[in-house]
Amino acid sequence: METTSNVETAKMLSQLVRLVSLGVAEEVYAAAVIPVADGGRESITCSQFEVLRYIDRHELPTVKEVADGLRMSSAAVTKAVRGLSEERRVPLVQRGRGSDRRTVRLTSTAAGHDLVRVVRAEIDRRVAGVLERMGEPDRAALTHGLRQFLLSALVSQREGDIACLRCGVDHNDLCAVHCAGFDADLCLPTVGAE
Repeated sequence: METTSNVETAKMLSQLVRLVSLGVAEEVYAAAVIPVADGGRESITCSQFEVLRYIDRHELPTVKEVADGLRMSSAAVTKAVRGLSEERRVPLVQRGRGSDRRTVRLTSTAAGHDLVRVVRAEIDRRVAGVLERMGEPDRAALTHGLRQFLLSALVSQREGDIACLRCGVDHNDLCAVHCAGFDADLCLPTVGAE
């Protein structure tokens, strides 16, 4: 059996991350277009999509909660929200009412929810297509290896916070961050928790 050094394995992991995040995801974001009434189309940036996905998967977050959850500045989230709402002919995010912008709750519109669903499905479809080209033993070994890698890497709450996908209502007990005991406060579903 061929062995690789830890350095070579680290390079391959970096290539995998770049392929999925910069290759597949950015390509899907760029292709995601929102039709508007006059026959035109609007697009979405990667950072706007991540903000939209977070808002869609969490119940009525504030700008600060989105910023904390995505490890972004409040100013960057505010700019993304403006680009997802006021600056669009088809708004993807809606702001709640209130005079204090720090406490205004955000929600995705029906168009925003649909876009999150379609984009996630397309990314999943493309990655699943790559996995389908692998044999079952290799897929099982990859799954096992990735889980073990994550569990080995998640040694503190800091790593858990970084690795957490902030999946909100999509959270499940098979999540490696959950299994390692480092769920981020905002990771767990909030629907019906009040």
